[in-house]
Amino acid sequence: PRWLELGKPVAVNISADTIEEYGLIAAKLAATPVAAITLNVSCLNVVKPGGLMFGKSPEDVREITALARESAPDKFIIVKLPAEADKLIEVALAAKQAGADAFALINTIKGMDVDVWTRRPTLARITGGWSGPAIFPKALAAVHELYSAKIGLSIIAMGGIGRWQDAAKLIIVG
Repeated sequence: PRWLELGKPVAVNISADTIEEYGLIAAKLAATPVAAITLNVSCLNVVKPGGLMFGKSPEDVREITALARESAPDKFIIVKLPAEADKLIEVALAAKQAGADAFALINTIKGMDVDVWTRRPTLARITGGWSGPAIFPKALAAVHELYSAKIGLSIIAMGGIGRWQDAAKLIIVG
């Protein structure tokens, strides 16, 4: 609510533990003045049973996007795609067919850190989303791949951008 008080368009990023939860959260947001909903189907810290990200499955992405579109028909729907999708284009096409308005990519990549003093992982789930300059080449490649597929939706490029030249490179490739 305090972001809405700024008088600027607000996009809300949602993630969930189940496919159905995406629809429930989108339905709650449908009754608010938020401008857009980002479906984070690629969060490495939110996984379905078996440890697979939703964003790796075209079927899951299609179902999540369709539920969000049905639950919030008047909202701009952005699907945040994973960097680690073997089927990036298939996943993106599934999102478009289900009603997505744009894509955001890339999300974090799988990473890990260890506390040298305790010799234990610093994350409760041992591994999780890793970001920063090291992932920029992956972001550049993913944006290029998705743009080259000519799916026809806008791409919000992100991931490891640390200077204006990085942003320029993403614009150049897509």
